[in-house]
Amino acid sequence: MIDGHALSPSSQFPLDNSLKTSVLGIPAFQIPDLGKPMSLSKPALDAIEALTPSQVDFLKALPKAELHAHLNGSIPLPVLQQLAAEYVPSEADSDSTVSDIQSGIKKLQDGVVFEGLHDFFILFPAIYALTSTKEALARATRAVLAGFLEPADGEEYPQATYLELRSTPRKTTAMTRLEYVEAVLDEVEKYRADQAAFIVSLDRRMSKEVADECVEAAITLKKSGRRVVGVDICGDPDVSSSCADDSTQCLRLSRWAIWNNLRATLWPPKPRD
Repeated sequence: MIDGHALSPSSQFPLDNSLKTSVLGIPAFQIPDLGKPMSLSKPALDAIEALTPSQVDFLKALPKAELHAHLNGSIPLPVLQQLAAEYVPSEADSDSTVSDIQSGIKKLQDGVVFEGLHDFFILFPAIYALTSTKEALARATRAVLAGFLEPADGEEYPQATYLELRSTPRKTTAMTRLEYVEAVLDEVEKYRADQAAFIVSLDRRMSKEVADECVEAAITLKKSGRRVVGVDICGDPDVSSSCADDSTQCLRLSRWAIWNNLRATLWPPKPRD
């Protein structure tokens, strides 16, 4: 997975036993067909190496709650590769959009190295393009939910026993923002209420009209009994927009959600000089 929440050598990708393993028998792992090993950072590896096998077993067995899993950042790479192989550019895509998408897909296929925040954000045009239909979005959501909530082959415990998935509703040529949320919820609600729920996120680049549409969709679905539990105002902290810079606007959206029995979180923008 791309998102750091879910990078686990034991859960997402088949392991190559020829790779170097730690003293606890925790191997490095490879993305299928890429042949490039990915490894834990030194502080994380040092922490794991300091644990005894019984301590590792104890930590694996503990029930865990993941309360902020980014849908588009947690899609397993093999699933993205499959979607990329099937991707057909939309007639509405410009040449530059297609070029950005192809560039992002190539980065995903070659292996991704993150050295800064924007190394992550530049991949989103490709990921968004690959999940621009209800069918592709459902497939990606299904894979993310399974990756968190179902034990991997050879494992006794899942990564999480409760998961709150979050994503920003997108309007595409194939679906409305409301249909986007419904497609995700259709997959989320295949699990029990004590296993999975959904948070609607608002990108700080949104206009007032689009932000209002997303909050209204969350409230409408919540009132109809769908498993929407919150609203999250977030996005690139370097971006300036009417939604991001207007504290009154952010508070209005948060209060609107809270008054309708939804939780609300607000990620403040980066301080400006």
